[in-house]
Amino acid sequence: MSQKSSQNNRKSILYLLDTNLLLIKYFFASPEILSRDGININGILPVLKIVNKLHKKGVVICIFDKCSNNFRKQIDINYKSNRSSLDPNLYLQASMLIEFLESINFNVDYSDIYEADDLIGSYTYAPNMHKILYTADKDLIQLIKSDVEIYNPFKKIYYDENYCYEKYQVYPYQFAQFLALCGDACDNITGIKNVGPKTAVKILNIDQDKWQINFPKYDFSDYNTQLKLTTIYTSVPMKYISKDLISNFEDIYRSYFL
Repeated sequence: MSQKSSQNNRKSILYLLDTNLLLIKYFFASPEILSRDGININGILPVLKIVNKLHKKGVVICIFDKCSNNFRKQIDINYKSNRSSLDPNLYLQASMLIEFLESINFNVDYSDIYEADDLIGSYTYAPNMHKILYTADKDLIQLIKSDVEIYNPFKKIYYDENYCYEKYQVYPYQFAQFLALCGDACDNITGIKNVGPKTAVKILNIDQDKWQINFPKYDFSDYNTQLKLTTIYTSVPMKYISKDLISNFEDIYRSYFL
């Protein structure tokens, strides 16, 4: 294959990194690694190794969560209120990583209103590219479609439409509804009282206008509010996506941090 055709093939794949999640996972799983300034960067380096590998195979966007008061908290003040504060060094590492990537004009995106999930969801509509989401967040399953799949780097498996149905008995396009019905403890979303996963599947097998008739013991009055919490917003304006290859990326980040 010629270099030109290889580059064109690289530009047809878009990797969307759930960077905060990756950083958190590696922060807690990795031993301390000190930068030349004596700062722990044990989450940063594993993430950059992933970026370096993927950047050679396709276009990469590192997407971050930076909004503490996103629009879902306006809908429900209890949204994600069950989460404890993060280690200050983890916040520092996230800031350092963003600063480095922006300093070399790498593809980075974040918002003061929307969560990383919403940005990732919006980029799944980038035209003429196959999208691979690097994450372990099950919420993003709802984004799976013919040109979108998920790769979980910790389990080393891909999630597609078949995976979703085999695990949850619903399809990706139903997944936000599924969570709205049975809730999501991780995000402190209550769902519909007393509805569990198995019942949620049964409910989704019939038309919504017949839910109350067929399942009279459940109160669905709060369903639309729950659905607003579980549905990923996919209309955030996308930034310009640079498809240029940084050939010496590893040397750059190692000299920057080490």
